[in-house]
Amino acid sequence: MPLSIKNMRKFLWLVCGFILFSSVNSVGAQEDKEEVERVNTHVVFVDTLVKDQRTGVSVTDLTQDNFEVFDNGKRREITYFSKEGDGRR
Repeated sequence: MPLSIKNMRKFLWLVCGFILFSSVNSVGAQEDKEEVERVNTHVVFVDTLVKDQRTGVSVTDLTQDNFEVFDNGKRREITYFSKEGDGRR
């Protein structure tokens, strides 16, 4: 049974109203449940290459404990450390 244009318009209005109501309702529900906390931070990546002074061979067995980072004379905590091939996450 084909729908007439008048009935099709009513059906489309009904569908649009349902979509609009459900999207507004879900946004309202999300706002009630979520609490947003904003934090400003600066991330600085420091790439380093360490070579043996005598042989010139790259030193690959270093860990985070082998490094210190200073900013204007103030020691900064290293919160992330990776080796070549690990990639930045």
